[in-house]
Amino acid sequence: MEVSNEVISKFKELVKSSIPQVLDRSGTVLYSNYYTLKQGKLYILGFNPGGDPEDRELKFQTIIKDIESERKLDREYNEYFIKWGNYKPGEDPLQRSIRFLVEEVFGLSLREVCASNLIFLRSRKQDGIQNWEELADK
Repeated sequence: MEVSNEVISKFKELVKSSIPQVLDRSGTVLYSNYYTLKQGKLYILGFNPGGDPEDRELKFQTIIKDIESERKLDREYNEYFIKWGNYKPGEDPLQRSIRFLVEEVFGLSLREVCASNLIFLRSRKQDGIQNWEELADK
């Protein structure tokens, strides 16, 4: 099944209408590209994007900018292959572990697996997000 522009637009509108109070805060909605928004054999769900939301670079990577980003329309785009922190692209220990699990254990292409988080707000630790249960419900 191919993901249409209509599906992508509806997804963006759903995110905007579900959590309008946090759209301008640091975070990420999808770790994968929009074309992974389809039924598949595997779905990766983390708790929330890591990192310091007050970090000079991460502070401006807001949820609204993330869902409107053109990079998510690139079928090759996947957060597990980009530069995180001081590591080379795709070489952060978590990125390497996820890639190994998906590609070697499950035999799938990580670039084709939908990946997201329960909570879209960035924080260093779970307790860094107030009312996370409410956001998880949304």
